[in-house]
Amino acid sequence: MLLAVDLVVVGLLIGVAVALEARRRLSNVVARAMLLSGVIVLLFLSPVTTDWLILRLNPTEGIGRIYVDPSGIVLFAPAAAVLFLVTISRTLFKEHSSSPKSTRWSVGFYSFTVAVILANSMNMCSPSWCGRFGFPFPYYSWSDAIIVFNGESSSPWSPTAAILDVIVYVIGSAAIGVVYRREVAPLSSRSQGSSSA
Repeated sequence: MLLAVDLVVVGLLIGVAVALEARRRLSNVVARAMLLSGVIVLLFLSPVTTDWLILRLNPTEGIGRIYVDPSGIVLFAPAAAVLFLVTISRTLFKEHSSSPKSTRWSVGFYSFTVAVILANSMNMCSPSWCGRFGFPFPYYSWSDAIIVFNGESSSPWSPTAAILDVIVYVIGSAAIGVVYRREVAPLSSRSQGSSSA
């Protein structure tokens, strides 16, 4: 199920980022409105797409199946994640310049985000023998070699590692934003000064 959610997040993130960038560059109001409505349709279709992918990857899972462990709210996770990431992007990259440098840093942020999502969703261990999810800190790990005492073993989940992974992502995003501000913001202030003169 996690793979289906990650695939939808990555696809949705790429689609929304490309549509918003194209919308920003267009001057035709009708084309801008059509792109924005396309983004909204993508967000509303993401729960259906997530459930469809879960069923294709594992037919015993899904909202309409007997397997009821995951909540139906999981289907809305990709849309929520993408809205969160777009908000972060708009916060870090406030200047709406269409210069190649501005576009490069925006693409860099989204590429970094996709890389973090993929790195945290891949099993870094031998499949079916052990599992290690999380980069750089494993938030979920298990192995057939774990010793069990009195029928109990330690939990495979590590909330501390998950929090550390989020902190690493935030630090990386902030670093991209700081370098962007130093390189692009002076250019946009110079161009505004010359246009007002």
